[in-house]
Formats: sequence, C-alpha cells, structure tokens
Amino acid sequence: MDLNKEIKYVCYERTYHYFLKKYMEIKSPDIFYIDRFLGFKFNCDNPEPLFPQSNLLEELMRDKCINIEVVEINDLINILFGKLETSVAKVGMSMLNAQNEEYFTSVLLEKIDSDYVFYTKISETARDIEKPLPIDEFLERIYRENNKVEIEWLSYDSPIDALLWFEKGKEKYANLQYVNEFEEFILSQKSFYCNVENQQNLKCDKKLQLRFSKHVLNKLYPLVFFLEEEFISSNENDLVLEGIKLEQSLNKFQKISSIILSLGDFQYIEAYIEMLYEINCHLKKLYEKVLGEIL
Repeated sequence: MDLNKEIKYVCYERTYHYFLKKYMEIKSPDIFYIDRFLGFKFNCDNPEPLFPQSNLLEELMRDKCINIEVVEINDLINILFGKLETSVAKVGMSMLNAQNEEYFTSVLLEKIDSDYVFYTKISETARDIEKPLPIDEFLERIYRENNKVEIEWLSYDSPIDALLWFEKGKEKYANLQYVNEFEEFILSQKSFYCNVENQQNLKCDKKLQLRFSKHVLNKLYPLVFFLEEEFISSNENDLVLEGIKLEQSLNKFQKISSIILSLGDFQYIEAYIEMLYEINCHLKKLYEKVLGEIL
C-alpha cells in the first residue's frame, strides 16, 4: 500500500481504502470514484465546503459494511473482544499533533488481546499500522460523550462485487446532471481570503488553513487516481491527457497555497484564485469526456 498516495484522500476515505484493500481484497478502490466527475456541491457553512454530488464509495460502505453502535464505556472492551473477529471498528481517539497539542481524530481498531488494542492511523504525521496501545491508555484516550462511545463497525464477512458497484456508478450518468457549484466555492474563497482581517486569521486558524487548500486537494486528487487506474493503458486518450492537466494544476495549486500559508504572503492570492478557475475548467472538460466514454 502506497501510504504517500493514501494521505491525498480525505481522512475518512483513507480508512475505507485501507479496509477495502486489506479485508475485502479489492485491489483498487479508486474504481468507486467513477461518479465523482458529476460535479461538486458547495455549502459555505460546512467545515468541508466542497462535497461530491454523488458518492458511490459512501453508498457502498453504508450498504455492505457499516453499522453504527453506541455503547457504554464500561462495556467497550468486552464488546471489542466479541466483534473484532469479523469486523474492525472506527472510533474517535485523542492524539498529539506536531506541536504536542491534543486533538481528537478517528482511528481504526483492528485487533485486541489481554493487554493491548491494535489501531491503525494513516495521516501526514502518522503511519501507524496495527500499532499496540495498552488498554488502560486506550480507555483514557477514547472519545466519549456522557460515558457513551460511538463505534462505526466495518464488517468484512460479506463479499463485495466491485464490478457490479462500478456499473452502478456508471448508471448515475444517465440519471444525474452535472453540478457546477465549484464556481460558487471560488467566489467565496476570493471574497473571504482577499479580506485583510481574514488573512491575519488564516495564520493561526487550522480550520481556515484546511479550507484554504487541503480540503480542495483531498477532494480532487482522487479523480486523477481514478483516471490513472482505469485508463492508464490509453496513453493517447484525451481523457487521460485531461487528467494529466488536472494533476499538474493541482500540483501548482498546492505549491501556491503552501507559499501563502508558510510565508503569510498574500501577494500570490490572485494566482491562487486563478488556479482554482483553471482547475474548474479541467473538471468541466473531464465530465464531458467521462460522459462520452460511458455513453
């Protein structure tokens, strides 16, 4: 598994990728991004303002694998012993960031024995695969509300027909119209980050920094990975070439964003907005080309 590639996905989708590859033996979950070219919706008030109009990956996971359970903290360990034979468990747990600050994030519990819980966490700062954690420490760090813990069970006792789900994704192109709310997102970014006060806030607000670049990249890089997986043998295919252009634009966008965030230099904000418009242009063309391939 290429962990450097995995961190380019949205954090919760990394967990699904890991699960599908390891437990469901699906070599490339990228095929479940076939419907992402139908466009993105925009919600200004959401911490992640961009979200796909259609999400086949989430539909698949909820239909075949996911079961949500809320349990008492005192019952948690016994429940893990009983269920980690046919499932893995996604839960919230406290971690320390690079500045040694505590924050909560999701981890995947894979195994348990009399002394340890073994968890997996893949991120920019963590490459923890089945890392042992003493049970007592785990219970201190687990996220709970009113002594209750929410568990997202991912069950692997039923097989997934990947090609059947891929065909379901293709069928969406006959039923859904392209959504282009990415332009609204660009206008929102331009209005917000051209404001001097907001530029100052960006330097210290992690959520604003994520919205500035990372959330964009995590939503769009998977489109490139899908094209590489499905059309890599067609080197002269217009669809592949447009995918390469999108990747190049995303790489430039990442560099410009990094310069602005690291230096706090907003003279590049116009270049940042221009790159968003360039990315949007590629998204429109990719929809048309994917539609042509499918229909």
